Amino acid sequence: MYIEPVTGIIAEFRHFYQMMPVRPLSARAQAFWMFLLYRANAAYWQFPLQIQLNEIAGALRLSRSSVQRARDELTRQGYLLYETDPGHRTVKYYLISNVRPHSMMTAESMLAGTKNYKALGDHKNGQPAPMPMLPKKKSRKKGKEEDKHDDDQ
Repeated sequence: MYIEPVTGIIAEFRHFYQMMPVRPLSARAQAFWMFLLYRANAAYWQFPLQIQLNEIAGALRLSRSSVQRARDELTRQGYLLYETDPGHRTVKYYLISNVRPHSMMTAESMLAGTKNYKALGDHKNGQPAPMPMLPKKKSRKKGKEEDKHDDDQ
């Protein structure tokens, strides 16, 4: 099977569904994987994702046991790795890439094609870097700078 060198969330979606005939999943496992992909994107692809089982069950409107079965199904099929800590309620999740099988998804692989990758990659303590300010417009009166930006008008 030819794997194209495209990365990112869209490529992961496409390859996920292309693999369904080869590695079929139940509907709840597919929903669980999509939820984890959404949360990974919201967290700027910083792994491990630490999410409580109750939060996932509530978001997907499934019981805890259904979520656990979906999680085990994803692990057996090679889509997910997870580790539990008996002293904590959160579970650490690691997504395995469909574009590059047998490798985990990373921020570098998921954000490589974005315009602001450099700004996003310079984050500290899990927080994204602030977005750069828009350049100030020069006034027509003797080259003075105004505080208005293009989208303030």
